[in-house]
Amino acid sequence: MFVAGQSLGDTPLIQGSSALRTNYGQIQNPVGRVVAYVGTALDCLSQDQLEKLVPTLAAALPRCKAGCGDIIYILPGHAENVTSATALAGLVANTKIIGLGEGRERGTFTWTVAAASWAVTVANVKIQNLILNMEGGTTGTTTTAPLTLTSATGFKLIGCDIRMATDASNKVAIGITVTTSSFVEILANRIFGATAGEVTTAIRVVGSNNLRLVGNDIEVATSATAVGVVQFLTTLSSFVFSESNVYRNNKAASTSAVVGMAGVEGVARYDQLCILANALLIGWTTGASMQFHRCTICNELNESGAEGVVAISA
Repeated sequence: MFVAGQSLGDTPLIQGSSALRTNYGQIQNPVGRVVAYVGTALDCLSQDQLEKLVPTLAAALPRCKAGCGDIIYILPGHAENVTSATALAGLVANTKIIGLGEGRERGTFTWTVAAASWAVTVANVKIQNLILNMEGGTTGTTTTAPLTLTSATGFKLIGCDIRMATDASNKVAIGITVTTSSFVEILANRIFGATAGEVTTAIRVVGSNNLRLVGNDIEVATSATAVGVVQFLTTLSSFVFSESNVYRNNKAASTSAVVGMAGVEGVARYDQLCILANALLIGWTTGASMQFHRCTICNELNESGAEGVVAISA
């Protein structure tokens, strides 16, 4: 959001207030107070921003007050390793963790230990515009569960680049786990992994109602042909809405892009379901309680998707 040519993130914060100082007077920040900037000092930072500068996300989290919509900005160029299963131990409800900058200059977090995790168990957290390398790239580890949501009502993951596999030795098991977390929104993310780094699934959903998956590009290889890049498991989820996603399973002879389960209900429209089992035109398996509108299925490389083909198996 811009005001008088200045973004809310770049406009100096008036000390001890949620107001912003501009050339045209003061305005109230409509999304909460900025409590910290994570990174190293940049020449373009104001004095107010420098006073809120901290070196790590862990150092920023204690500055947030639950329920206030506090914002932590991750500065461009910041790079940090996630090395603990309790890396977000200080996270409180309504916190927003937002990356500044564009493209590959955005803040980067890299999971370098198998047990490392961002565990979200509080409501209305937002993570936006970051580069998330959920495996170490060169550490030779399989990260078990890099992002887990448990009873995390209202969680939002928006506009991030998320790497889930570099090669066979550097990958995730289950990238994002959503358990009993209602009103979760996963929007406009690019989720990818090398074909050699076969993951269990990119997103696993367990008993989470009112889930929205919109505008994501998910392209990984799973470790089993019948397990999709998104997997509904164990407990049904209701009011699922999936729109304009690319679900591509690069596992050789893959038979599923998305795996549903009996009782999961909702709507999918304009999704592209990509598998590699040339004899099949089923991309969303076990979707008996879902309804589909103009989803397409592509079952081989160098082919066009087929529109209007039944996208489910009972």
